[in-house]
Parts: sequence; C-alpha cells; structure tokens
Amino acid sequence: MSEKSRKPFLREHIKKEIAGLLWMAAGLFLLLSLVSFNNGDPSFNNNLNPSSTYNFCGKVGAYVADLFYQVIGLPAMMIPFACLLFAWRLLKFRDLHPRFYKIIAFLVMLVSIAGLISLKFGKVALFGQILNQAGGFIGYFLASTLKSWFNLTGAAIFLLVFLSVSAMLVARFSMVLFLEGLLSRLGGSLERKREARQARRALQQVKSPKKEKGPVIRAPEPPALQAGKHRVEHFSRLLGSAGQSVGMAQPAHDLGKSVRESRSLFVDLYRLFELFELDVCHAEPVVERRERWFLLNGPL
Repeated sequence: MSEKSRKPFLREHIKKEIAGLLWMAAGLFLLLSLVSFNNGDPSFNNNLNPSSTYNFCGKVGAYVADLFYQVIGLPAMMIPFACLLFAWRLLKFRDLHPRFYKIIAFLVMLVSIAGLISLKFGKVALFGQILNQAGGFIGYFLASTLKSWFNLTGAAIFLLVFLSVSAMLVARFSMVLFLEGLLSRLGGSLERKREARQARRALQQVKSPKKEKGPVIRAPEPPALQAGKHRVEHFSRLLGSAGQSVGMAQPAHDLGKSVRESRSLFVDLYRLFELFELDVCHAEPVVERRERWFLLNGPL
C-alpha cells in the first residue's frame, strides 16, 4: 500500500473510531441516566433543588431521564441499546448509513410498544421508583384514542400490526421465512430423533437376537386313552351306519329290528364313555378300574 492510499485509509478508520466512541458514550450516559432515575431528583415536573442528586449522571441525567420517561415511558430503555449498537458497528470499522425509512420504522416501533404497554398498565414501579404512566404521554394518548375507536381488542390488534411491520423494516426480519425455518428445523429434529430411535432398536436386535422356538415334545398318550379313542371312532362309524339304515325306507317288520339295534348301540356307547372316564379321570389304577367295570357290566 502506497503512502498516498494509506493516509485516506487511516483517516477513515480514525473517523469511525471517534464516532463509535461518541455513540458509546451517549449510549452509556442514557442508560445510566434511565437506570438511576429517582422521583426526588429535580425534573421538569417539580421545582425541587435538593442538595444532592441521586441520578448517576447528575442533574443533567435527572432531567434527561425524566424527559424520556414522561414522553415515551418504558420503551425509552431501547434507545441506549440502539446507540451502543451503532457504536459497536463503527468500532468494527463497518459503514453506518441508516436509511430514513429505518429511522421512521424505529420510532413507530417505540410508539407502538408504548401504546401496548399503556393498554395494560398505568402506574408501574421501576428500580424502586414510581412512573405515573408506563407508556409515557405518547403511549397514554395513543391507547386512549384507539380504545375509544376500536375498543381494547381492536386497539391491541392495530398496535400489534404496526409493531410487527416496523420490526420487520428495522431488522430486515421476515416472519414467513422465520416460521418456515422454524418449522423446517422442528421437522428435522423430529426426523433425527426417529432415525436415532430406529438405530437403537436395530442395535438391540443385533445384541439380543430372538430365540428360535424349538420343537415341542409332548408326552405319549396313555394306552388306555388310545384304546378309548379307537373305540369311540369305531362306535361313531357304527352309529353313522345305523343312522343311515334307520333313515332309509324299510319295511315295517324291519323297523323294530333297527330300533333295537340302535338302542343296544347307544347302550354300548354309554358304557364305553363311562369306561373312558374311569380310565382317564380317576386316580385308581386303570387295570383295576377296568376289571371291576367288566365284572359289574359284562363285556361289550
């Protein structure tokens, strides 16, 4: 860099540093004045002349704080932070060219906040001191006027719209893009949680695989039960054949014979079921039960 080009560069940086320091001093002065506001200090509302002033910035700070609180109320706390933001940009050697529409939007934002505060609050306590109007004169006038025209709900909607528009202009903030980004981040977070849950499940399956069921081994049936089943099948076949023979058209002299055969068949079937129940359900040995049954009822 040549000597001729270096001098304008240094001059520009020095100008920005000086301007940044001035903005920082103004911001700190306003912030300390507003924070240390005291009702006992001299102001435009009284003729007090105390021997000592409680405000950190003296009588000048007391008058400045009283003026800001009387005019705009609590939103006045935003002005020192705006000054500090300007100072930070200048000390970082960035250009500071505030456009006219941004200045107007910032003032509209302050007025809208003051009106919203006045819709809800009257007197408030701030740092141990009482403010008669939380939104200042401008907020009180705006709130009372809009309430007479639109009522409380309509006035709140009106002021919220102006606040949103002014904030979008000041900060280059798009509500639609903000909500879209918020929803996309939320969806991405939910998708990552779902994938992590699936990965944990897959890892658990790998660590503890499912046990395959082995073949079921059942105890063999008792011989008496098998014999009873065979007899039941045999008599069911006999019963089916008897039913067919009864249902067919037969002469009158054969009808009595079929009825007698069917009755004897039912008697034998009843004896078989009784034998089966004795073999399976009783604790007495099967052989002894069967022998005693045959002695009492005779062979089938």
